[in-house]
Amino acid sequence: MIAIMRNLDLYLNGRCTGPLGLVISPISAKAASWFGSSSEYNNNNNWIVNFGSGNCNNTNKNNSNLARGLVALEQQVLEGWVEAFEDCCLHKKSSAHCTEYRLNASVDIPILALQIEILAAYKPGTSICFIVSVPRIREIFAAAFRDRIVQHWICLRLRFLFEERYISHGNVTFNGRVGYGTIAAANRAQQAIADLTDCYKKDGWVATIDIWSFFMTIDKNVLWSFLRSFIAHNAERIRAEYPATKIETLLWVTEIVVMHAPQKDCEFRGNLSLRERLDPWKSLLNALEDIGMAIGNITSQDLANFLMSFIDEWAVGFCRERGMIYIRFVDDILTAGLSKEDLIQFRKELCEYLSLTLHQKVHPDKFYIQPARHGVKFVGRIIKPGRNYTGNRTVGNFHNAMHKLDKYCRKIINGDVTVQQALMLEHLVSSVNSLFGFLQHSASRNIKLQAIGTLTAFWKVCYIVNCHIVRIRKKYKVQTILISQKDEENSYYQALDSGDFVQYLSAEEPYHQLRRRRTRRRKL
Repeated sequence: MIAIMRNLDLYLNGRCTGPLGLVISPISAKAASWFGSSSEYNNNNNWIVNFGSGNCNNTNKNNSNLARGLVALEQQVLEGWVEAFEDCCLHKKSSAHCTEYRLNASVDIPILALQIEILAAYKPGTSICFIVSVPRIREIFAAAFRDRIVQHWICLRLRFLFEERYISHGNVTFNGRVGYGTIAAANRAQQAIADLTDCYKKDGWVATIDIWSFFMTIDKNVLWSFLRSFIAHNAERIRAEYPATKIETLLWVTEIVVMHAPQKDCEFRGNLSLRERLDPWKSLLNALEDIGMAIGNITSQDLANFLMSFIDEWAVGFCRERGMIYIRFVDDILTAGLSKEDLIQFRKELCEYLSLTLHQKVHPDKFYIQPARHGVKFVGRIIKPGRNYTGNRTVGNFHNAMHKLDKYCRKIINGDVTVQQALMLEHLVSSVNSLFGFLQHSASRNIKLQAIGTLTAFWKVCYIVNCHIVRIRKKYKVQTILISQKDEENSYYQALDSGDFVQYLSAEEPYHQLRRRRTRRRKL
């Protein structure tokens, strides 16, 4: 039986096919007679080897029989799906879902390509729904790993076109792009406001605007109408970049992903009591038909940014005429100008344009307008003349993370440290270091010193380098604990019967002596 192919070239030699779609092994299913090894015989027929009886024959490929040679898929097509799979695994190889899928990836990837490229029989699977409380309470939908590969396949073919569109608008959007982010957005805002006001020598005004429940109110019909025209208009560009891509297939599978409603087929996990704290309008479970996109999918990020680029196109033209500044991060918009009336007029026209174009509305309460010298809060930072500070929410999360780490250190120093405790310690240290890195880009020295001053048991387990990164002491590292456990296993004495007495031999042979021999320096 052909089980798992080792390289891409072997995919062209055929595959076992059958009613189960080879999602599971025919041996484990105890149904080997349901499957056959199919390889191409000629243009019209393919060979069939029945695994149950061993009979060989050939069958016409242009009928409704179950056997279908995957050799019909070109090598470039399979390479495209392997590329999407590798892009999906990037930075995710340690996750359980990725590890589980990689065990059968060489079997399922050609099947996934067959379902989309030839059979047009792809349907998204069951998603996982859970609630997160940091940095704020949100509902997250995680697609099945197989569906994530499809999402990456779509994004790879559209992202370079999106990037060109963002550049043509003047790089005013900072989310979901390589080399951009919250830090870049805050730095751009700080520099742009300083340039506008001549380093605050002139009186200027700043305003921030927020879209009400952005992801939960996206009209997927509007999004798909824009996206369908965009793909059709750039069909030749997509073919030039990805020659094996069929535009009809790309349109078909993209529409399925865009219009998919994961809330209709999902599995709830995590702390379900957090759902009681979630506002009703922030849940897809309460959304209307074809309204709302799931937070957590890569397509939601890229396509939502693409949808907002039509607002960018209008806003850049409005601000350029009046000498204003426009910067956006997802649905958070910052504008600045020398006239307060211009900012008020911008918000008024934005409300009308947003309602007519995207069928969404501006948040009625989240509108901040002040003189530029008073400062402005944007993407978690407070931007003031010549400096910027970290927002209170991030500061609070930093203090909570430091307190939690200190509490856990107090717990593990009272007894022997296990591997599981060491892994949890590494996780907590990673969270603290992430917040340290965020604080490093703002005026935060006193904030860090205040949090460090409250630590007690922390110093017996960890230490801090240059006041911005936490390190674990060697005694409590996972590697040290694993070596210690191995030493304990080898330190037991093996008993050998020798007449009337028991002779004990140290298990230091061969482990300890070999280790010492490898590390001993040779005398010259």
